This record gives sequence, C-alpha cells and structure tokens, in this order.
Amino acid sequence: MITLRWNQAVVNNLERAIVRGVRRATHLVESRARLLCHKAAKPVRKKRKRRTSRGSKGGTYTIWIGSKPGEPPMMRTRLGVRSIASEFEDGGLTGKVGVKRNAVYMLYLETGTRTIQPRPWLLRAFEETKDMATALIQAEIAGAVS
Repeated sequence: MITLRWNQAVVNNLERAIVRGVRRATHLVESRARLLCHKAAKPVRKKRKRRTSRGSKGGTYTIWIGSKPGEPPMMRTRLGVRSIASEFEDGGLTGKVGVKRNAVYMLYLETGTRTIQPRPWLLRAFEETKDMATALIQAEIAGAVS
C-alpha cells in the first residue's frame, strides 16, 4: 500500500492554478458571447406612403433589419453586448457568464418566447469555446504540478 501526503503549499498552489484556469476559461466564453452579439442591425430608410402622426407623406423613416431565428441577435444600441458579464463564486472555483438586470431581454432572445423564435448566443458561445476552455484549465493545472 502506498501512502501519499500532500504538502499544504502544493495544495494551495494547485488551487490557485485551478482558479486562474477557471477565470481564463470564463473570460474566454464571455468574450466569445460578446463577439457573437456584436453584429449591428441594418437600418433601412423607407418613404411614407401616406400622412401619419409621425410625419407627412413622402417623409422618410427607418426600419431595422435584425437577425433571423437561429442566428445570434443583432444589436441596435449595444446595450445587450455591454450587459454581458461574468462573475465568480466559491473562491473563484465557479465562473458564470450571463447578463446584467438591465438587459434581461437578452435571455428572452437566447431561449425564445411565444412570439419570438430563439436566437441563441450564450449556449453557442459555450459550445464553441468549451474545448479551448478545458485546455486552458488543464494547462494551468499542468503548470502548477510540474
């Protein structure tokens, strides 16, 4: 039978490496999510065909062409992109990526509603970066062990 005894300095070093890896992986997912939502909606100018309370006939107005269902959402004001944030719990061992309260509509775009088809961006960001995020954590652990 083999008995292993861990030196507390080794345990502390390993925990710090895991925290660094989780932070790097979480920021990777956050930056990918921001990049997916960074595309701007396209403004299209239209002419009024009749007089309305908003303007006279012949005047122009703008409509915005956004994303199609299944594509990441396109932004008009960048509020959604600025509201994507990450936070850490359990002393840095758990990382979360989501949106701030002022942009809860981004979650509606992610999952869809009765009237809006889903425009996934957060799950897509996670799926696209999970292999690289795992590699980042493993590299930090390997660096601490060696």
